[in-house]
Amino acid sequence: PAFALQQAIDAGMLSGPRVYPSGAMITTTGGHGDFRPLTAVPRTTGQVSEIEKTGAAAIADTADEVRLRVREQFMQGATQIKIVGNGGVSTPRSPLDMLTFTELQLRAAVETASDWGTYVLVHAYTPEAVKRAVTAGAQCIEHGHLMDDHSAELLAKNGTWLSTQPFTSEEDVGPLAPASREKFMEVTAGT
Repeated sequence: PAFALQQAIDAGMLSGPRVYPSGAMITTTGGHGDFRPLTAVPRTTGQVSEIEKTGAAAIADTADEVRLRVREQFMQGATQIKIVGNGGVSTPRSPLDMLTFTELQLRAAVETASDWGTYVLVHAYTPEAVKRAVTAGAQCIEHGHLMDDHSAELLAKNGTWLSTQPFTSEEDVGPLAPASREKFMEVTAGT
């Protein structure tokens, strides 16, 4: 969450670099970034989780919710959008190989971002997540540590950027729970 910092720098209240925030990482129920306690399930209309209140993540489970969450990020000052395409290391209940959004839901984010004159980047490790994101029109893949040659060829063919953010040791991420450490080892091996 960097909107306040971006606004303070842009207004000249603080000296600092130009900030290009994505805003909240948009994920699904149970996806990477959904850190809600199990006592917060099931989600009800109007209920906002603590992680959503901080602006770190936003949960969307339909194409219409994806559009809404994307628009909310732009309303706050996002310059591009980050969507979660599959599981992640730090989220305890999301396996790395799970897929989150459908192609149609990812396309809803891409279309909405395009309407705002910008793009979507997708958190994706696996070949399936990379393929789905690129097919939906994402312009950047974040991570990609577990992708295969076919995925890389698809990126090149479509002119999709790859932002690897390589992790090479636990020092890069800090202390991890055992389940997260196992996933982290898989990602570093893929790096």
